[in-house]
Amino acid sequence: MKKNMLPIGDLFLVSILVCLLLYVGKRTHTFVTLQSKSLVHELEHSFADQLYSAQKQTRILQQLYASREDMPYEQWKQKIDKINTGLADIEKKYAQNSPGVMLLGPIGTTSIILKEKELKQKLLEYIKTIGSLLHELFPQNPITRKPFVPETTIDLQIAANQQYISFLLKKGS
Repeated sequence: MKKNMLPIGDLFLVSILVCLLLYVGKRTHTFVTLQSKSLVHELEHSFADQLYSAQKQTRILQQLYASREDMPYEQWKQKIDKINTGLADIEKKYAQNSPGVMLLGPIGTTSIILKEKELKQKLLEYIKTIGSLLHELFPQNPITRKPFVPETTIDLQIAANQQYISFLLKKGS
């Protein structure tokens, strides 16, 4: 009886390994693609992850709003389209720098750093907007039962948004 279970267990482990390898391959491919667009400087992997997390949360937010019949379609559709457009703009600006900036030396490096700081601030604002839209779906934080308060950093706001999303998905099922 145990001999028959071994191939099933092996198949299960191999399938998990394949899934993990596909996930790693996908992440590596997206980062390399993003990096290849930037000729001037090396991109931060963490910023790319934050940007893709925000885009993923926006897609989930869109699905959550689409499933609600009591929310006005045009109102939330415009807000989510604005977020999607802004995130795509951040991705484009972050990945592409003018090759002429490289010739400016320290001044060019400073301009890149200032541009990245500005893009991080814009990303934080869009992620806060995602959080406020999630708050419209569920007025209280599911864990603390306190009203929505925006976080001060990108990572904290992404985590808070993910907490809301997880709760709303569990509540909906």
